[in-house]
Amino acid sequence: MPGVAKTGNSVMTVLVTGDARKARELSEKYEIEHVCGYDGFDALPKSGKIDAIYLATPNTMHRDFTIRALAAGIHVLCEKPMAPTIEDCRAMIEAGQKSGAKLMIAYRLHFEEATLEAIDTCGAGNSASRAFPEP
Repeated sequence: MPGVAKTGNSVMTVLVTGDARKARELSEKYEIEHVCGYDGFDALPKSGKIDAIYLATPNTMHRDFTIRALAAGIHVLCEKPMAPTIEDCRAMIEAGQKSGAKLMIAYRLHFEEATLEAIDTCGAGNSASRAFPEP
């Protein structure tokens, strides 16, 4: 949550939690006006208050909330691990493909320089042995 203010392009508008004490504390600390429990989640896409969510629920809840958000056209940044099972992950990916909303997993190395170089190397059809020649 502290990092959202540093993005320059994102604002927290709603907090969804199953813990009333946490809701009070975090909404005050981060000046979030709209707070609801998990049972209020489905009304959010229609409210106009959100266009994306950062999903940090317990892992077993990722599939359900991700699919519901994506089906409503809401982009999802889902905390890792993506889900407990491969079946759950595939269902989440398919929901994004079907709706056109974006799904991304919050993994800190996505944009790290060495990771991007490795992706470029693999995408160029280079093998590791060619990318790093012997001395």
